[in-house]
Amino acid sequence: MMSPVLEVAPEASPIATTDEWNTMHTTEASAIETLAAEGSAAPGASTAPPTTIHILYGSEMGNAELVADNLNDALAAKGIDTSCQELNEQELDELNDLGVLLVVVSTCGEGDMPYSADQFWRRLSSDSAPSLENLRFAVLAMGDSGYTYFCEAGAQMDARLAELGATRVADRVDLDVNYVEPSEEWIAARVEQFTAGAAAAGPGDEAEAPTPSAAHKFKPNAPKASEYNRANTFDATLTEARALSLPGSAKQIFHFEIDTSGSGIEYHAGDSVAIVPVNSAEAVRAFLDAAGLSGDEVVDGRTVRALAEGWELRFPSGALLEAVSKRAPESDLAKALARGDHAAGEDWIRTNGVCETLRQFDAPLPVEEIAALMGPVRYRAYSIASTPLTHPNSMHLTVSVQRNGADAALPAGIGSGFLSDCVKVGDTVRLFPFPNRNFRLPEDSATPVIMVGPGVGVAPFRAFLSERANTPGTGPTWLFFGDQHEATDFIYREDWSIFSESGVLTRLDTAFSRDQERKVYVQDRMREHAAELVRWLQDGAYFYVCGDGKRMAADVDRALHEICVAELGAEAGERLMERLQSEKRYLRDIY
Repeated sequence: MMSPVLEVAPEASPIATTDEWNTMHTTEASAIETLAAEGSAAPGASTAPPTTIHILYGSEMGNAELVADNLNDALAAKGIDTSCQELNEQELDELNDLGVLLVVVSTCGEGDMPYSADQFWRRLSSDSAPSLENLRFAVLAMGDSGYTYFCEAGAQMDARLAELGATRVADRVDLDVNYVEPSEEWIAARVEQFTAGAAAAGPGDEAEAPTPSAAHKFKPNAPKASEYNRANTFDATLTEARALSLPGSAKQIFHFEIDTSGSGIEYHAGDSVAIVPVNSAEAVRAFLDAAGLSGDEVVDGRTVRALAEGWELRFPSGALLEAVSKRAPESDLAKALARGDHAAGEDWIRTNGVCETLRQFDAPLPVEEIAALMGPVRYRAYSIASTPLTHPNSMHLTVSVQRNGADAALPAGIGSGFLSDCVKVGDTVRLFPFPNRNFRLPEDSATPVIMVGPGVGVAPFRAFLSERANTPGTGPTWLFFGDQHEATDFIYREDWSIFSESGVLTRLDTAFSRDQERKVYVQDRMREHAAELVRWLQDGAYFYVCGDGKRMAADVDRALHEICVAELGAEAGERLMERLQSEKRYLRDIY
């Protein structure tokens, strides 16, 4: 399961002010108007291009990479020489000599840099970063305005480049999840900016527009832009819902199948799908109680009870947090925010919902003010556990239901509770595709793959193995799976058995942490088979990780580094890790 892209608070403060919040929640139409005006009004609106325009992207799910590819194609088609690569591949000491740099970067986690930009950012944000007074740049930030932190990665990148002395050729633009048209407008503005600059530079033979080279074309398995998005969802039908965890388990894990016939939606093994939930009656009641409302109050012609079904009740908006700062300055939350304690703000959001935040006020707010502070319910994205080779019009999901304690405001997770408690077979759910072009099987089906997916993190690997089961000439596969108890939590056990018997799954290593006195996890199984694991990697295997990004993914990453160094020595082990990164053979889908 992956985490949807998060957004950022403006760089001046971890929590947006009311004006900033309104600004960053502009409509797509106003964003396009801004872009249209930018071509003539932005800094350096007519900019003569250097020998090469360098495009760097930071992408977690592949959307920022796709936009960077489109930018690359558009500039190349105008005869402008370009270079396009991941941010992590850019050497910092060469940055000041690039001339013009265009950055496209998405935000993931809690305002974090994406995986393909984190190493670059660590170098750029360090005290030893060089002066960049010769560099001209523009940043296109991508995020999701349904989240408290919007385009944080892009905001930080833009601010840091300027802090180091670089000059903007265009102001930063923040794009929401409906990014296709606004990104095309931004690309057109950049093309006009540099081609106009070339024309203004003086007469000369106009370069013939070349045919984009193979490097400029879309990469294999690039997703087609879908007509469906958060603002335009498809009503799919739930056709199957069954429990995967057995009685006695501490968890509730379900397998759902959703029919997408008639949508035209295409997907790949490794992709995700975004579900837009509807709040349960219990969740709405909890919200009304915390807000001090009856639910019969009317705002814009609708009762608050009806409106609350579509409001985000788990994660407080930046506007709500800002209201706490102003209206309840003596609360612990307000004091933390006043200190600029970004970590405290993130921790509050991680452990508290809208109800807990509303209770920070000394007295209930007027209903109109509460309505203005609420945002639309966020989508929840889930890794698809099926392949289109066998299920082109259906998506399988593996969902662990979050059950909250008796003292919690909300009885269950908004997304998982919606699927498990509110939707019955035959009902419809709103969804849109969430491609992940950075989490795909290798093009060569003979390439070995190693998959680490404890719990519901195993979902995309069920899709991978199903894909290979229907693809000739496939190479060896190795799955590390874990959970609490083998007797109750060994989900898809029959599937793994079938894949093993058919030879599709070469090796399966399990770690059931609570079946023995000492807890055993997937990273422990990796260490037990370190020598063979390194041989697979040296033979070209791809290494995949899916699941919890806070602990598991970090533990697996640490174990992988230790294994490579222990087996090969410090220098050779680090070189192998660098090869996995540079060859894009270490792929993660974490939440």
